[in-house]
Amino acid sequence: MNFFETEEAPYWEQLRHQLISYKKELSATDIELKAGLSISRQPLSQFLNNKKQTLPIGRSNLVSLWHYLTDAENIAKKSHLSELAHKNRLNLRQSGYTALLMAAGYLPDSHIPLPTTTEQHSNRKKTERSWSEMQAFDQWLADHPDLDEISLDLESQLKEEVNKFRLFGKSSFSDYEIDNVYQCLAKEAEKLTNPKQEELLISLMLQVVSFSFEDISFSITDEIADLELNREFIRISKRTESEIRNSLRSAFDNIKDNKLEIPPVTKALVQVRVNESLSNQTIYFCHISDNTHLKNAFAAISSGMGYASKRNLRSSSTTVETLGANTSCLVKASSVLIDLERDEKLYKSTWIDNNTIKGVIQATLNSARDWLGDLLQEKMQVGLVNSTKALLNYDSPESYKSCCAEVNIVHTIIDKSRKALGGYQFAGIGVVVTLKDVLIRIQKIKFKYKNATFYDFFKKRVCYFECLAYWMLARAFHVQGNIQRSHRYLVDLERSKSEIQDNDLVNILYEIELTVFKFFSGDQEFLKNPDQWLKDHSDWLLRMQKYLEHDHPEYGHFQESNSVDIYAIAAEIFGRAGRLSMRFDQGSFEVMNHAIDNLLSAAHCCARIGHKKRLSHWLVNVSRTYSKIGDGSNAMKFIQLAEQIIRLSIEPDFEDELRQSVSEEYRQSVMAEVYIGYAEKSFLIDQDYDAAIQNFAKALKSSIYLGFTRIISESLYGLGKSLPAVSDAMFLMLEDDFKGLKIALESLREKVGSIDDANANNIYEKSLLKDKHDIVKFLENIDFAIGREALSQELQKQASKIWDDWHYLSHKDSEEAHPIAQMMRDNKFLVNIISNV
Repeated sequence: MNFFETEEAPYWEQLRHQLISYKKELSATDIELKAGLSISRQPLSQFLNNKKQTLPIGRSNLVSLWHYLTDAENIAKKSHLSELAHKNRLNLRQSGYTALLMAAGYLPDSHIPLPTTTEQHSNRKKTERSWSEMQAFDQWLADHPDLDEISLDLESQLKEEVNKFRLFGKSSFSDYEIDNVYQCLAKEAEKLTNPKQEELLISLMLQVVSFSFEDISFSITDEIADLELNREFIRISKRTESEIRNSLRSAFDNIKDNKLEIPPVTKALVQVRVNESLSNQTIYFCHISDNTHLKNAFAAISSGMGYASKRNLRSSSTTVETLGANTSCLVKASSVLIDLERDEKLYKSTWIDNNTIKGVIQATLNSARDWLGDLLQEKMQVGLVNSTKALLNYDSPESYKSCCAEVNIVHTIIDKSRKALGGYQFAGIGVVVTLKDVLIRIQKIKFKYKNATFYDFFKKRVCYFECLAYWMLARAFHVQGNIQRSHRYLVDLERSKSEIQDNDLVNILYEIELTVFKFFSGDQEFLKNPDQWLKDHSDWLLRMQKYLEHDHPEYGHFQESNSVDIYAIAAEIFGRAGRLSMRFDQGSFEVMNHAIDNLLSAAHCCARIGHKKRLSHWLVNVSRTYSKIGDGSNAMKFIQLAEQIIRLSIEPDFEDELRQSVSEEYRQSVMAEVYIGYAEKSFLIDQDYDAAIQNFAKALKSSIYLGFTRIISESLYGLGKSLPAVSDAMFLMLEDDFKGLKIALESLREKVGSIDDANANNIYEKSLLKDKHDIVKFLENIDFAIGREALSQELQKQASKIWDDWHYLSHKDSEEAHPIAQMMRDNKFLVNIISNV
């Protein structure tokens, strides 16, 4: 620790105690603290537990936290708050954020006492004054006789701006600050001198409400104490980043404290008000990538407003000037956009704010508004738009702001659904219901705005969201083992992607999911040709690298950064190749090691975008691969790491991405694959069949809740294989477990009622009982009285039948068994393929 770090240490310790006190006195959850500070969960958790000595925050993050915890609207939403916690939050609102700032070593704002009238007159000639109500403003006008002609509207706006800053805690202003606020307002007013242009620009105005930046990346190495394992993840991180872009950025060579320093993936969220008549009607512009905070904000704005699709409009420059020397002074932000198709015409806007980034964002929104106003004015002149009346009517098919709002609402839902899918959130109003609803929204947008002048701003983006929705639905039904429905959505995806042929990432996603369908349906030609899997894997990587050689701003993909889409798709490319090799290769040490590398690369990509449950899924598969090749030490390391990470993602105050309460059944269900990993290690490496059967039983019970049909099959098979060798005590315990399972299924039937009832209640549970009818019936009729050997055969038979049923659904005329089912019958499924490694 250097001198400066030593100087800071006491302040970090004070801040840690302050945050812990908020958890006790305000009943603040970790979710609230990380949201208020605009950081991810991991660094906060490590800081609070003394595993990390600092946080990636500044002064503005602390003020944001104070506002988040004490905002009346936020407090009203917190049903868990006690009367005392509610009162403490209101008291903190009144006392302000000074204590929090000082705990972290920041000086508070200068709260100069409001002067009396006598004091104010005696200090007229001072540059810095306290602005008490409107007296000080009147004095400033008196000091500027050249502004005799100031309009009442402009005077009113100036007063409004001054009061706005006062409400945000600014207690004093300099003449220079007020003069710049006035000049900024005057320039904006000048743009509105033409009555037609005024009406148009006002109709296009978007106002920044708030913004936030959240580092969503999860550091796997922060959870690892083993240096050898640490080095392995550093190697994999370098390899993965290199293969995504066929080059390694220099920043990725920086290793500090046995950790690879990689720029985090940041989620930039800009909240804007789109409808002045409805003050609470706001939307979010969002962009997620490993670029800088500000560049992510610019990308969020350009895609959110739709001008990203018009590649001729580019950012020319951004400048910021502080209007004073103290920390509370205002800033003047200017943003210039250049239209390359209109003789490089410049669109410049300036905005004064007490926050630098907010000022830059608002200035950029205003510049884009001016460009859009010019464009629409030209279209009106040639008759492509009849009048501004349609644009001003928010509900009109010609309303730019209405279309902009609806497209960005779809983006918000798609973003949440992607993470929910990675978290296997199917029950209740889960990801399937949410995605079906968003597809209805998309169809309405396509129909309502198809003839709108500006719809080409959003057309490709809307189609891209439609493709992502179809892909996620296909994936969801694959996870649940409903291959007929998954195939239906693959057909929809194939049709939809034809509208955006320039986006090869969508083609890659489709092809990857098609291989998953071929795997589940038992496509003999595909599964018996492992060389083709590796060729597909290489081909997908090459095509992604080629795609990333150019900017695709209309989809949010850029040369200089990896977006959330890039990492999500790369995870599928690596993961699918690893899974297929792990499952079907029967003896090649080299192939299995390559499979492990691919699975670890998939884990790295998921970690980069904060998908912890999906990350754990790939780590479990790494452990299972090590068990297959007889490496018990690494099998245990990776299954323990997978369990550690998945438990981090379902802590007691966890809320899912779709804002639903999370049941205990859900918490257990997402552990299903972890239990499988422990079970296979016990079975293949330790030959501890009692431990194996315990974990296979846990996996079975957990997988039933969310309908993980593949894991149900693997659990049944593992139980069948282990059963002949378990102790008598364990056999009796297993019988009790199955009695409990039968009671749970009976309870589920009572809760659901008729599965054919059209009532919307318990949609997911009805689907589970209906779609898994054969499996549920088998579990309800299991009879332990038939003896171990017979029961073992019944369990294995049902496990293989699940795969055969999938095969026959897709290949009705085939007489062959599903290759997985055949492996089960030939005792080649749960085997140690390489000994003495």
